[in-house]
Amino acid sequence: NEPASPDSTEEQRSKLAREVMSIMEQWRLAVEDQKSLLGLNEKGAGRALAKYRSGYAMPDDELLLERCRHIIGIHNSFHLLYPRNPNAPRQWLKTKNRHFAPSPLAVMLDEGINGMRRVWHNLDCTSQW
Repeated sequence: NEPASPDSTEEQRSKLAREVMSIMEQWRLAVEDQKSLLGLNEKGAGRALAKYRSGYAMPDDELLLERCRHIIGIHNSFHLLYPRNPNAPRQWLKTKNRHFAPSPLAVMLDEGINGMRRVWHNLDCTSQW
């Protein structure tokens, strides 16, 4: 399941929007954290999240699509590591560990794409291939 790229179709970006929003809901992230992970800090970002949730296509924006790719990669890594524990992602993301303090989620929120990359790489060393 390959995430949309900057030259993707509107239909692909619509599917991507629903998938990413579903993942963030499974992770039980606060709306502010969802906006931050997607880099949506401008006014009206809450409305954008509601649109994405309903399948409105993500904009053809390289940075936004890269953030989505990291969210999907992190989520897929959890399924490989913890195939029988659907609660693992939301617990792990919000708990301090030896690699991420105060938590992996805090690192992603504070460091943006670089933090997301660090978390994904920690979960799945093949993410950098």
